[in-house]
Amino acid sequence: MRVVVSGASGLIGTALTDSLRADNHTPVALVRREARGDHESSWDPAAHTIDHDVIASADVVVNLSGASIGGKRLAGGYK
Repeated sequence: MRVVVSGASGLIGTALTDSLRADNHTPVALVRREARGDHESSWDPAAHTIDHDVIASADVVVNLSGASIGGKRLAGGYK
């Protein structure tokens, strides 16, 4: 399967992509910088830009993007 993953550089994303590769699947990381190979695709969520062909070619899309759960206390204004 071809699996597109946002948040692939995080704790869960790294474990997921490693596991997918070990099972002979093809993970493609969505990155917010210039892509560094076929295993990555650039996107800019703030500008609403993404390579639609990458998404269309995926069997599965996994969204792990967002704030780190360990970066700050979940209190007050951060919520």
